[in-house]
Order: sequence, then structure tokens, then C-alpha cells
Amino acid sequence: MDSAKLHDWMQVIGIFAVVASLVFVGLQMRQDQEIAKATLYQMRSDSARELGMAVLENAELRDVIVRSNTAGAEGLSPNDNLLIIVNCQTVLGHFENSHHLFQLGFLSAEQWTADLKQIALFIGRNSECKQAWADGQRSTFRPSFAEEIDAMF
Repeated sequence: MDSAKLHDWMQVIGIFAVVASLVFVGLQMRQDQEIAKATLYQMRSDSARELGMAVLENAELRDVIVRSNTAGAEGLSPNDNLLIIVNCQTVLGHFENSHHLFQLGFLSAEQWTADLKQIALFIGRNSECKQAWADGQRSTFRPSFAEEIDAMF
């Protein structure tokens, strides 16, 4: 075999090697993205658990939430209202993060739809949170998330 044919064959082998390495890199990137998504779902689960535990472990907040849900806002002190508003900001902050992950493509539409239902239940049970949103709390969140919440009202 002359050197020109050997050179041509070496180029063909080189092209196949480059294609194979690109396929491998693509598969690796896909696997990394799946790992990132799984990690984000675990972080969301941890965040939701921490929010629930914060209510269960804080007797004062738990008492205020129970009184708010049973008797309404009339019996709440300014300190009670502050606890409710901070709790609302915390919970909505969790969901704002979920909305951002949804916009980036790291959260499925199915999960975001489920989150919207949870937000509707949360705000529906919490008139103080709804009022705080109307009074300007919405401006502390990203506009795209605020529009999603506004669409619920």
C-alpha cells in the first residue's frame, strides 16, 4: 500500500474516532443533566420537608396558623401577622425557586402544575398571605413568578 492510500485510511479512522468521541461526550452530558435534575428534585424535597418541620417545631407559628385558619385574621396581633407574612414569604420563595427551575427546563410541566395547585391551596387557606400579596409583597418576587400567582386571583 502506498503512502497516499495509508494517509487516506488514517484520515478516515481519525474521523470515526472524532465522531465516536463526540457521541461519548453527548451521552456524558445527557447523563450529567439527568443527575442534575435528580439532585434538584431531591433539594426541592428537602426544602419542602424543612418548611413543614419549621411549622411543626415552632409552637408559636403553629399556634398562629391554627388560629388564623380557624378564627380568621380578626384575632391576630401584629406579631402574629408578622409570623404569617414571614411564613408566606418563605413558602412562596420555595415555589418561586421551583418556577425558576421550571423556566430553565429543570422541572417538568407536570411538577409545576402540581406546584400551582399547592400554591392555590396555600394562599386559599391563608387570607393574610393573600392580603400581604395584594399589599405589595408581590414586588419582592421575580415578575414572571408574580404573574403566575396573580393569574390565580
